[in-house]
Amino acid sequence: MRFSPSLLLKQAAGGFVAKVVGAGIAFLVSVLFARHLGPEGFGVYAMTMTTVNIIATIAMLGLPMLLARQVAIYSESEQWGLLKGIVLRGHQWVIVAVAIIVVLCAIGMFFFVPQSWLLVSMLGMLFLPLLALNQIRAGVLRGLHFVVLADIPELFLRHCLVLVLICTVVYFTEWDISASGAIGIQLIAVLITYLFGIWLLREKMPVQIAHVSADFEDRRWFSAGATFLVIALVTVVEGQLSLLILGGLAGPEFAGLYQAAVQLVSLVVFGLFAVNMSLQPKLAAAWSVGDKQKVQGLASEASRLGVLVALLAGGGLLVFSEQALALFGASYLDAAPALRVLVIGHILNAFAGSCGMVLVMTGYQREFLRGILIALMVNVTLCFVLIPYWGVIGGAVAASAGLVTWNAYLMVRALQLTGIRTAFSMRKNYV
Repeated sequence: MRFSPSLLLKQAAGGFVAKVVGAGIAFLVSVLFARHLGPEGFGVYAMTMTTVNIIATIAMLGLPMLLARQVAIYSESEQWGLLKGIVLRGHQWVIVAVAIIVVLCAIGMFFFVPQSWLLVSMLGMLFLPLLALNQIRAGVLRGLHFVVLADIPELFLRHCLVLVLICTVVYFTEWDISASGAIGIQLIAVLITYLFGIWLLREKMPVQIAHVSADFEDRRWFSAGATFLVIALVTVVEGQLSLLILGGLAGPEFAGLYQAAVQLVSLVVFGLFAVNMSLQPKLAAAWSVGDKQKVQGLASEASRLGVLVALLAGGGLLVFSEQALALFGASYLDAAPALRVLVIGHILNAFAGSCGMVLVMTGYQREFLRGILIALMVNVTLCFVLIPYWGVIGGAVAASAGLVTWNAYLMVRALQLTGIRTAFSMRKNYV
């Protein structure tokens, strides 16, 4: 039986539209913050938010990925007790983890954080429970195949709220937005998003779980979650490492320039990201019943969709780098060469296809982790070698080299371990 990609295409298209709209608003938010804060203030804001995201990733315990996979499998096999149990346990574990991390961070801030960064750091810590629980909710919804709805609160609602709050502050008050003010605005938006997410999850949970007792496989879930945690943490660190090292070695102003380039280059990866989020539950469900033909069909269609969007967005940014950066302000134009380097790296990433997702959703998450660790070593080494001499461009080269190394390794290993070809191909043979 041949695989029809229409459902994947439909959900990926829906996810892509949601991401484009949300990203457009997020991009406008970044432009407004960048213009009001300047490169140095924008760098402080970006470094703080990056650090908070890394800590929040630890608090999530690898559960968003685990939930997307296991909820899809339990739903497909109608194991409602296990589905109810993993959702309940996921929330319990995250709440405990957040409480411990907040206490440790509070102690660390008291001893090590400079006075000038204290308010920014305190506001950042308030993000942790909201960010972590929002991602838990999104993982459950993806597992239930509500791929677009999973992203609506974070990608659309949150950014809309931030935009409204910025406009309110700028046009109706005399308050000058600072780095701490920008984080405060984000915090209000995340709180409202979290409340909406609670309602959304309750509405979309299967009615069958109301009539069963929760079953638990704590040891199995914790073991798999630990691997996913390392994967998620290393992935986030690898993706943001250049920003943090650049800020540490060269100063917040250079971090602000780099962040402007990163905001623009994110347009290139939307296609692959949207496809991956749609791919997660379908791939896990197909692999769990041994339908390798369908898995190959999903991976092949995903690679074509991702490359198409990456080329369209990336080509525009390569040609109009300076014009795109001018939206942030004239002081950000020096980041144009770095932007081009990042675009090329992400286009090459798209050509490797959804190799990482194939490995994770078929149970080879440890191989996925090995690939990220290799990329991380490449990134770290090149950051410390290149940034002192090339500044922002050095950070972009290091990030792109790590990304290309990572995806080349995962693409080969996915083929060797699963027999699934993830690389871009125009052939429509799903066998």
